[in-house]
Amino acid sequence: MPNRSGGIGTKAETGIVRVMRGYGFPGAERIRPKGRLDTGDLILGVPGWAIQAKGGAAAQYSPLATVADYQDATFLQKINAGARWTLLVMARPGYAPARAGYWRAYMPRAQLLDLSLAAAGLTLNVPLIAPDWVELEFWQAMTLMRDAGHGDPFPSTEARAVALQGWREGRGHARPPSGADRRRRRVTVLAGQG
Repeated sequence: MPNRSGGIGTKAETGIVRVMRGYGFPGAERIRPKGRLDTGDLILGVPGWAIQAKGGAAAQYSPLATVADYQDATFLQKINAGARWTLLVMARPGYAPARAGYWRAYMPRAQLLDLSLAAAGLTLNVPLIAPDWVELEFWQAMTLMRDAGHGDPFPSTEARAVALQGWREGRGHARPPSGADRRRRRVTVLAGQG
């Protein structure tokens, strides 16, 4: 009998890998489970990353306590993998795996600072112990990763600006968001949350 949750996870991981490959991470690939010590779902083709993917309705509608559990598990995977950085990517309602660039991404706050400084050519060597997490959209996390030297660099400042504008306008994936997605985003901005 097929494993339903395994199928949901595979779809989420495959969607994330496809989005990453299309956005400057040509070495992104799924990792097959390796026994007791879970090291994450994806490898980027660059050292130092452990990425956990969560898909399906359970991820889309997770209460904060469940998200916190996922974050703890993701941090443990980072340790198991011997990785420096970690990322938790979770499905959002209304966004299929082909549009995973708009899914929620969580990373430790100190890591966000570390990557931001690396993008500016500076370093910060603060150990990540019991991290608190920040939420971004996955395309924002991938942009930060590229700016910090992970994945393919942007060919120019203009190319980076065009790529970011595409994501902001909903063109960062194969098809534009539905009218409902655009209305939701507009309401969020008007409410002062975006």
